[in-house]
Amino acid sequence: LLGIVELVGTVRMRPVRSGGETSLRFDVASTGYDTIQRITVTSVVIETAAAPPLSGIDAPFVIEVPPESARTVEIPLVLGETPAPGRYEGTLSFSFDASASFTPSTVPVSFTVRSFLGNNLWIVPAGVLVLALIGAVIFALASRAGSISFVCEIDDGSVRKRPYKIKYGRSLYLIDGIMGFNILPNAGQTPAAELTADKTGLHLSVTDEKQFSVESIPADILGATLSVRKKDGKKARLTFSAG
Repeated sequence: LLGIVELVGTVRMRPVRSGGETSLRFDVASTGYDTIQRITVTSVVIETAAAPPLSGIDAPFVIEVPPESARTVEIPLVLGETPAPGRYEGTLSFSFDASASFTPSTVPVSFTVRSFLGNNLWIVPAGVLVLALIGAVIFALASRAGSISFVCEIDDGSVRKRPYKIKYGRSLYLIDGIMGFNILPNAGQTPAAELTADKTGLHLSVTDEKQFSVESIPADILGATLSVRKKDGKKARLTFSAG
């Protein structure tokens, strides 16, 4: 019996990228041989009604097929000229050197040429992510682009009446010390409360409820008077007003 290597099924062609990169994938089967068949593909030509003939093998491609078996082959191609984006149908012809070949050598083929966007779909989510990051940075900068001046008065007069200035996104600290209350830019010792500011106003957060308790804290303390219990057990009244 004569041996034969056959192309089995259809040739699948990957979508062609904008630079002409693609590949052919197909199955071949060897029958009647008792040795490995080495087939050298020297050229591939694709012909369609909508574009000039296309070819894309830079160097001969060797296929080894074991006896009485089948294997899947993938041949990379870079088409010399890339057709316009769209769907194409035509014929694909293989050429071989004189040593061996498979049959049929000409088969139908269909393929897609992608547009630039189709080849670079990652750009869309990446662009969305970049825009989101830019928006977040702009929002963060805008949220910090401002400040509030205020005066804090206490009924025992321990807090100075000069205005304090706090930038958006920064903190000041209300310290309940031996000499009474003070407002400082850092919490060198355990603060009684933290003051923050943004576009919605001036805010107070108690940091140690055991040493410093406030009966009621409004969302914006500007214009409010707070009744507080200090760590020595005495009560005091803090009044915050715009400075």
